[in-house]
Amino acid sequence: MTLKITYAGTMRGQKLYTVTSGGDRFFTGTLEEVKRYILIHNTKVRERKEAAQTVIAVMRNAS
Repeated sequence: MTLKITYAGTMRGQKLYTVTSGGDRFFTGTLEEVKRYILIHNTKVRERKEAAQTVIAVMRNAS
């Protein structure tokens, strides 16, 4: 999944950006908020992949 950051506009003097992937909008906020969102998102994705790999390894070792 590739996340794309695009400029969404200005509200109350702050520039807002949107995080999208494949046409789906995930988050809109200031640039700092978007950076934080992406860090948290990537951490969760990595943790889920590691957990899935662990489960697969346990299942393979049990056979």
